[in-house]
Parts: sequence; C-alpha cells; structure tokens
Amino acid sequence: MFILVAAGTLQLLKPGVAAVVRHVLDVLATHVDVEAIQRALAAASALSPRRIEIVAAGAFLYSCLCAVEGLGLWWEKRWAQYVVVAATLSVVPFELVALARHPSYTRLTALLVNLAVAAYLIHCLRNTRGRV
Repeated sequence: MFILVAAGTLQLLKPGVAAVVRHVLDVLATHVDVEAIQRALAAASALSPRRIEIVAAGAFLYSCLCAVEGLGLWWEKRWAQYVVVAATLSVVPFELVALARHPSYTRLTALLVNLAVAAYLIHCLRNTRGRV
C-alpha cells in the first residue's frame, strides 16, 4: 500500500493526476471516511514539490521496511522479530512530541497502545529464545 502512496505522491507533481486521484477516492468514498480523505487531499495540495518528494521517499522506505518485516516473519527468521520490535518502538519519540505539543486522550491512548504492543512483543521474544 505504501508503495502506491509513494508512487501516487510523486505523480501529484504532474498536472492532471490529482483529478484521477480524486476520482479514485470518490469511488472509494463509500467505504472510507470522506472527511479524512478531503483533509488529506487539502494537506497534500498545500505541499511544495520538494515536500511531496520527501513524503514519497518516506512512504517508499516504510513500505520496504514492511516488506522486509513480512518476509522475515514469513520465513520464520529471528532477526525479523527484532526488526518488528524496533519498528514498533521507532514511532514512540514522534508520538511523545505530538502528545507534548497537542495533548489529547487520543494521542495518549495511541502511545499507550504502542507501548503495550512493544512490551508484548518483547515478552514474546524473551519467551521464544532459541526458537523461532
């Protein structure tokens, strides 16, 4: 999915592609939150071409990380379990900054859920030592 996001954000630099994206999102609107899509489109249209490239690169790198995690777990590699824990914990600093800047129960809940998931994953890693 994030590969599509990366490709899609790069395509926004070309004229006419935004209309196609809006059409596709209109078709999908029956299955998702329309207001969220409108906010995302408004935010994307306000970005400079350089920012769009950065978002696309980030989305592409994240999709690569997800692919590596998925394949590693599928192949039952122990290193993949560590990658999942690291990826889960890597967003905690961003969540802390967001919570400090704009405190809300939603952000606090997201942080606590993320920490609980990481704790569970670490617990599972310790209990499966030597086995995959």
